[in-house]
Amino acid sequence: MPLLCRIDAIPQSRQARYRELAARVKAAVRAPVETRDGFRFELDPASISLAEIGEWMSLESLCCPFLRFELRLAPGAAAPSLALAGAEEESDAGVKEILAAAFLR
Repeated sequence: MPLLCRIDAIPQSRQARYRELAARVKAAVRAPVETRDGFRFELDPASISLAEIGEWMSLESLCCPFLRFELRLAPGAAAPSLALAGAEEESDAGVKEILAAAFLR
């Protein structure tokens, strides 16, 4: 699977909502940590709800099918965390660069 983001895979009727959610996810990112195959981000729960994160993940998976998503809410945790990495069968060679460009700049 190529490391190619295809915004046109998101239905036109959902693209405005996708852009809104993507901006909110990016704004909610706190404490990024590089992992072996991607990044884990703590998300500010005051900035975005779990339902909105789930909605963003469903849209993001359409345009970036090479990504693996993991949303965690540990018992007693103040904030959820979101891990993004290359799909199991993919090399992480370019995935970290794509994620860094999207979330760390």
